[in-house]
Amino acid sequence: MGKSWETIEKPNFIGRKYIDKSLFKYGIHIPTEYIPKFLNNIHGNTVELGKSKEIKLIFDDYECECSIRNVDRKGVTSQTIQIRYDGNSQLKEYLKNKFSYTYNLIENEEEIDTDEYIDIYKANELNTFYIKENTHKNLELHKNVIDFINTIKSTSMSKSYKIPLLWSFYNNGNIKLKINEDDIYNSFKEFYSKNENSKDLQNQKNTLGYENWGKKEYIKLAKDNPIKYLADKTSKYFYKENDLFCISGILEPYIHKKEFIQEFKDAIQSLENRYFKRNNSINEDDNKYMELIEEIIPADIINKVESYIKNQGYNYTYNQLSNLYLSLKTKPFTILAGISGTGKSKIIRLLADSINADYTLISVRPDWNDSTDLIGYKNLDDKFIKGQLTKTILKAKENKNKIYFICLDEMNLARVEYYLSDYLSIIESRKKVGQDIITDNIVEYQEDNENISLHIPDNLYLIGTVNMDDTTFQFSRKVLDRANTIEFSDVDLDNLFFENNEEKVESLNVSNDFLKTTYLKTMDIEPGYREYAKEVNKKIIEINEILKKSQNQFAYRVRDEILFYMIENKKADLLDEDTAFDYQIMQKILPAINGSEQSVYKVLIDLLNFIFETNDIETVEEAENHLETTTVKYENSAKKIIYMLKGYQNDGYVSYWY
Repeated sequence: MGKSWETIEKPNFIGRKYIDKSLFKYGIHIPTEYIPKFLNNIHGNTVELGKSKEIKLIFDDYECECSIRNVDRKGVTSQTIQIRYDGNSQLKEYLKNKFSYTYNLIENEEEIDTDEYIDIYKANELNTFYIKENTHKNLELHKNVIDFINTIKSTSMSKSYKIPLLWSFYNNGNIKLKINEDDIYNSFKEFYSKNENSKDLQNQKNTLGYENWGKKEYIKLAKDNPIKYLADKTSKYFYKENDLFCISGILEPYIHKKEFIQEFKDAIQSLENRYFKRNNSINEDDNKYMELIEEIIPADIINKVESYIKNQGYNYTYNQLSNLYLSLKTKPFTILAGISGTGKSKIIRLLADSINADYTLISVRPDWNDSTDLIGYKNLDDKFIKGQLTKTILKAKENKNKIYFICLDEMNLARVEYYLSDYLSIIESRKKVGQDIITDNIVEYQEDNENISLHIPDNLYLIGTVNMDDTTFQFSRKVLDRANTIEFSDVDLDNLFFENNEEKVESLNVSNDFLKTTYLKTMDIEPGYREYAKEVNKKIIEINEILKKSQNQFAYRVRDEILFYMIENKKADLLDEDTAFDYQIMQKILPAINGSEQSVYKVLIDLLNFIFETNDIETVEEAENHLETTTVKYENSAKKIIYMLKGYQNDGYVSYWY
């Protein structure tokens, strides 16, 4: 590759950085001659050796927080200053999309020359830098084209069937806005004639066998795996009966330009490379995690997890798995509740197996009344005996890329507030230090004359399971406000032999970036999502005003975690927005409502009217009739509230649990 940095004489100008591979992976290494210019805009004009300071980067249409670090290289006396954003997958995705020309070159060649670069300026505020982006000079395409290409690159797939459909439109460089069945057949047949691609057809149910497929079978496959964004109702090629097989007419002015043709081809190839590389086996003994996992959007991983779990003989839905993912992503403490035998413990183990996470089962005992069994204690010889939680923390601390699950089984056999109080308090002390999220110390002890202090690492996730009956303890508000409480109570006893693929599904090697918390406070929310956060917050405020009538209102913690869940869902495009908010009402609002007061009953009625978007519901019977005859946004929440109201009618007491 040619030059990496360049100096230009401009006011407040620091340096021109040409785009290279490191920019997409971890950050920016600052050459020695540019270090004084950077540090001149850092508070204190220095970064201690081995330490980091938080900084803000302001791009043309994007702002983010990352860190500037003085790397401690043993034996090296000169400063090594780097801007780091290893764990910021959103920024890396932004850069890949913005500098797609260079990124595609890097995908195909180790050594590249590019004319894309960024100009870095110091801002008026300390620890803040402006980034001016300069993209490929020959690429003069409309924003609609860029959006279209980037959408192709982020296509979600659990199988490869969408790739040959895209090649049908490419048509050997003669881009078509609409394709016919012959185009599809020729493309699919050519694509799946390759041995490395044909494995995706082996589980297709067809008496012919995929080796003997003809046009009919391939056309059905294409129709069963749509790419809905290719066409819209503004397109003159839009046909309601065949809208899978045309591209929006908006793109017509560009389809003959060589830049568009190349971008279209590169986008499909990057999709193909991503899909097939993702399925290659990984040697875990090398302690390496697939770098391409960072490229995979969460929907891809969850689809793969769902397939893996079904392959093991269990059936959890895509929505259930997405909800569990979003709950853990929002906060590394989640509760799975419901009747015994519904698979609460099993789903944690299966999720761990599917992504090659570490799994520890801790069974709670009824006699636990403090944290000694979890954290540890000193014996008669004044030696610290580590508890099960401490042992797992030590393992997680040594392998920061790996995910560690702790299943706290039947956690309410003892009072959670007694044995888990330290954890519940310390999990709220989380803060970002560079790329890590750390807490206050949860345990301190001496070992071999060395003082040991441990915090909760950001790759450790605690999931509790609870069976709510008259032999167990209820949860306090302190516990419920700190977790998403996911209910597992629905069972389908008729479903003896659900459909399963015979083909073996391999587990994924997923790094901690997949689950690591993005937001700790609302100020962490990126500018591009703040308007959406405000819209969601309007609904949260409306619900909280209803809850105030019975003194069941919540505070900032609950509000923030609902916002974080909804934004993570919007970014990952996992669940319908109404489905996601329905989960949040069920998991963050309703579990904390209980009591025998008339005001509690009235609050539940008001919540039903909020859900039904009416003011006409006054009784349980009216609510049931409305639910049967009207489409409801938050259906599960409505059903649960009706269940809780019936509890009040029958027993004079409202409870989420029974």
